[in-house]
Amino acid sequence: MRSETGRGSFLLQLQASDLSFLYICVLKKFVMTNFVLFISGGELVLVMMIALLFFGSKAIPDIAKTMGKGMREFKKATNEIKREIDTYSSEIKKDIDEVSSSINKDANELKDGIKDHFED
Repeated sequence: MRSETGRGSFLLQLQASDLSFLYICVLKKFVMTNFVLFISGGELVLVMMIALLFFGSKAIPDIAKTMGKGMREFKKATNEIKREIDTYSSEIKKDIDEVSSSINKDANELKDGIKDHFED
């Protein structure tokens, strides 16, 4: 538990789980702000203004709608590929498990036969 001793000893009061959560939050914030396409907020505003000037205010919603449809189709195709991979990998895993169990069964029978032969 944490005690309420003051602000100076706040870091000393954190537990290990709190520190890991804090580390993840700081890392996520750093990655999201500094490495997302290496574009800052001012640059995004500039790109949006250029797009507004180039395409006009009437075309931008249509462009955004088309991009949204494209992203949705891409996501749907990606999910379908993942589903197929999962299906085939589960079938392959079943086959491998069957072969493994038959090999283990044959090995155990062979081991028992060898034991019986040397015990007699």
